[in-house]
Amino acid sequence: MKKLICTLGVVFSLLLLNGCGMKECKCVSTNKIVQNDSIIITDRVDTVYNNTRDKCEAFNMMDTLSMDTSIVIYHILSCKDN
Repeated sequence: MKKLICTLGVVFSLLLLNGCGMKECKCVSTNKIVQNDSIIITDRVDTVYNNTRDKCEAFNMMDTLSMDTSIVIYHILSCKDN
């Protein structure tokens, strides 16, 4: 019984120490649809929270998707410390 309690104590201690180095990032995602150089739709803004050990800026991205010769979708994800 003592071995079980000691093992559980060590496991929970390691998990607790593992969580101390984590930080929360707040990421905002937006989509903009453009047709023939005019904005058709600016999609709603979605907020997502990520936990990481790295810099929050590592999640930043901007993708350009060409759906047609005249329709382009811009997907932007920007993250910062929460």
